[in-house]
Amino acid sequence: MYSSSTCNYYVVETASGYTLIRTYGSYRPIEGSIIYGNLSATGTRDLYNRTYGVIFTGSVTDYWMNYYDAQDALDYYCPLGKNQVREFKKSAETAK
Repeated sequence: MYSSSTCNYYVVETASGYTLIRTYGSYRPIEGSIIYGNLSATGTRDLYNRTYGVIFTGSVTDYWMNYYDAQDALDYYCPLGKNQVREFKKSAETAK
């Protein structure tokens, strides 16, 4: 999962690829959190942060993206300055 305090969007790695979620309200999970919920369809819904035991609301804007499409989508909504690179933290399952 990738999250930044300066962006209202974050990316969650799923078994089917990457999902882009927009923060709904003030809660934003931190990088490395394990998120459960319907991440394979657009729309606003409750999600569960298993790492911290918190139910929160988010809006899935895109799903089943590959790594590079997820980066492009996040760069579109939350552009970085020149010569800055954003990398997603890979899950333990993906790193194997």
